[in-house]
Amino acid sequence: MNIKNQIKIAIIAGEASGDFLGAKLIKEINNCINVKSYFGVGGENMIKEGFDSIFSMQDISIIGPLGILFNIRSLLRKINYTKNFIVKNNPNILIIIDCPEFSHRVAAKVKKSLPDILIINYVSPSIWAWRKSRATKMNRYIDHVLSILPFEKEMYDKLNGPKCTYVGHPLIEDFPIVDIVQKSVSTKSFSQDNIKIIIMPGSRISEVKKLLRPFGNSLFHLSKLYPEIEIVIPTLENLKDYIEKNTNDWVFKPLVITNNKKKKYEMLNARVAIVCSGTATLEVSLAKIPMVVAYKTQLLISLVRFFIPIKSIVLANIIHGMLPIKELFQINCTGKKIANEIIPLLEDTHQRVRQLKALDEIADKMYTKSNNPSKEAANIIVSYLV
Repeated sequence: MNIKNQIKIAIIAGEASGDFLGAKLIKEINNCINVKSYFGVGGENMIKEGFDSIFSMQDISIIGPLGILFNIRSLLRKINYTKNFIVKNNPNILIIIDCPEFSHRVAAKVKKSLPDILIINYVSPSIWAWRKSRATKMNRYIDHVLSILPFEKEMYDKLNGPKCTYVGHPLIEDFPIVDIVQKSVSTKSFSQDNIKIIIMPGSRISEVKKLLRPFGNSLFHLSKLYPEIEIVIPTLENLKDYIEKNTNDWVFKPLVITNNKKKKYEMLNARVAIVCSGTATLEVSLAKIPMVVAYKTQLLISLVRFFIPIKSIVLANIIHGMLPIKELFQINCTGKKIANEIIPLLEDTHQRVRQLKALDEIADKMYTKSNNPSKEAANIIVSYLV
């Protein structure tokens, strides 16, 4: 097989999750072909793999419509700068990951200047939640969507969008089926002396600031029934100090961890989880931990929620289809309500059994034949380059 020489790959990732996916993707591409350079916008994980980021990824990590509005001039400058840089360096392919407000605008501009460039969208925007018309518009500048959610391919087909392939969610690489089987076999009956709760308050500081208080308050209510609880908070390195400082007054002092292997171990040995909405709900699902999802957000975003034509914005619920996971949103996100929903999941109740069954069904839909999404995505990308 003859590989093109001097391959250059541009990538845009605007969030921590995209940086994580981008780094794994670069590793897998490098296992297949020799690449002269990777450049664009990315974070520390991608940089460790040899990626050249033209500015800090944090410059475009802006949350919500208000964040975009208040930073619109800066964003527009970054969009044009990124587009010009990519066009000047004329890569063989452009891969955009997450951050659609930024990456899709760059991609559309790049396509106009370089009409023959191949553009891959790894991680689809949420067309299933709102602005479904985006799917058709994406045909103008996206050649192939690599989906990480199992229901998205059908959505693109129905909406006449770009070609879409479900490659699987990279989280399934961290929770192989063998680990889950071993966990199921070793599951013991409930004991009040052996309770471990995973708490995941979000990957953004704005989320953490809103959720630490109600999450911590829920433990106060739980402590009245369960005086011995072990709390583990998996988080990102840049959030660790803030979380440790702002959980000093919790009734149970949490163990705050950033190591991914330690995180996996703790999750596979947890009884329940209290989780912010987002990708974390899929991670907890694959670890087979019954959970309650609770979150608060900006007022404007909370109003938009009521116009979204889906019954839940919890990804695990959407994949399952029958809403098995309780969702406590805005004013319902209180310590007392979280505790009330967690209690029946702690003990050996029919609620716990029902959710565990649902988590099995969610996992069945997420796992693929290879269970190596990063490799599947890389293989598709490489197929365009050889």
